[in-house]
Amino acid sequence: MSRRPFMLCLKIARCALVLGAMLPTHAAQQSEQDDARYAVQAGLALPFQAVRERVARYCGNCELLEAKLHEEKEDGRRFLVYEIKAITPDGQVLKMKIAAANGEILKIKRKGMNPLETR
Repeated sequence: MSRRPFMLCLKIARCALVLGAMLPTHAAQQSEQDDARYAVQAGLALPFQAVRERVARYCGNCELLEAKLHEEKEDGRRFLVYEIKAITPDGQVLKMKIAAANGEILKIKRKGMNPLETR
């Protein structure tokens, strides 16, 4: 696979970050959506619905609070990651990192617990 679409996506994302600080919030959000749409169309990221289904398989009936698509760098390589924040029916907040290219769950953090539970 050519790295050209990936590098172009990264350049667009970087420009969006710089311009996002100068533009009104609505315009910055629109730019982020455009970047995400491009990443999906270029085959660099799964559609959000596929990621949502992955989250639902993991935590069942949890409610999504926030979702972001951004670039991470590890061991000299760059890749796109969905960061998901969700709340479970028992009140735990889950923060998940999911590889955008293939939907692999990379990391999960849990915060909070049901007040009726004991440690």
